[in-house]
This record gives sequence, structure tokens and C-alpha cells, in this order.
Amino acid sequence: MRTYYDGPDALITETHFVWRTAPLRAFVIVGLRDIRLVQRGMSGSRTLLPAATVAAVALIIAPGWLLVDTMGGRFALLGAAGAAVTLATLNRRDMHRWELRATYQKREVVVYASLELRTFNQVTRALRRAVEQSGRRRRESGMAAA
Repeated sequence: MRTYYDGPDALITETHFVWRTAPLRAFVIVGLRDIRLVQRGMSGSRTLLPAATVAAVALIIAPGWLLVDTMGGRFALLGAAGAAVTLATLNRRDMHRWELRATYQKREVVVYASLELRTFNQVTRALRRAVEQSGRRRRESGMAAA
């Protein structure tokens, strides 16, 4: 049996796609229809960001406010807190979840999902090769390709 991808989170052979999650998800390659890629933005909860901002500002300013006597020092603390919050929120906005979706047994399913683009692309290429190979076998055996 030919293996197209064997990683820590997925296994793709010529006949099956196994997503190693809890619970394990397995799909027969020839049963997958209308396979497509979906990119989703990973935005945090609307209440989580303000709460995290207040906590970060408090953790930076509270100890420093007691230690710094000058007004200039206190403004520097405010600037440091603002910079920390800005950097944290900028990094959070760039996160995306990449998904492979398909129709399987007349249901819409997520076949695979990852936050890492490189791994997602490897899995996608492997699935593409497996689907192409399964289509060739169907045509060679006289069956119509779906």
C-alpha cells in the first residue's frame, strides 16, 4: 500500500485519510467529494482581549508605579504597557486555521485542519496525489470518474 503522507497528525495512503485527533477521524479516499480548502481567521473572544489588556497594564504599571517617583518615569511605564499590549494583539491577529472540507457520505465534514501552513500544504498535496491515483484506477477499471 502506497503512503503519501505519514506525519504526527495525519496519515494518507492510497485508500484512506486518517486524521489523528481525539477521536480519530478516518475517511475512504474514493468517498470524498467536493474537496476544498478553507482559511479561517482565529479571532479571540470579544471579552477576552479587553480583560487581557487590563491585566497586562495592571501587571506592568502597579509594581512600577510604587517604585517610580517621577512623572516621567510613570509615563514611561504607561508607554511600556501600551507597547506590550500592542505587540500581543498584533501577533494574535495573524493566526489562521487552514481546513480541508469535503462531502463524505452526504455530509459536510472537516477532513483536516491545522494552524501551520507548511504542514497543511504538505497534507493537501498528499491528498491531491491520493485522489488523482484513485481516479486513475477507477477509469482503468471501466468505472466512471465522479
